[in-house]
Amino acid sequence: MTDALHAIAWEWVNIALEIAAVSWIRLPRFPLAVAAANLATHPLFMVAVGRWGRSPALVLPLEAAIALAEWGILAAIYRRRASPWTMLTASIVMNASSYGTGVLLAL
Repeated sequence: MTDALHAIAWEWVNIALEIAAVSWIRLPRFPLAVAAANLATHPLFMVAVGRWGRSPALVLPLEAAIALAEWGILAAIYRRRASPWTMLTASIVMNASSYGTGVLLAL
């Protein structure tokens, strides 16, 4: 039960971090899109690091893959309203903020 609560709490914190990191983007329901992209990718990330560890050799490629996946999700949602490059920037900023926070919390 404690592990499940920890996972839910970290998911909430991660979504809040990523929404705050891209708060400069003014698109309709963008926080919901960020949450959807995060919920599509972050649980898989947590399973992978839980199974294989938090080595930078694993985490950095996973973060890159997640950034690309979230870029695709955001670009698909906002295909007519925003540049795909804006969505790529948002995805990189989102993942850099959550990765950086994770590094700081591990210190």
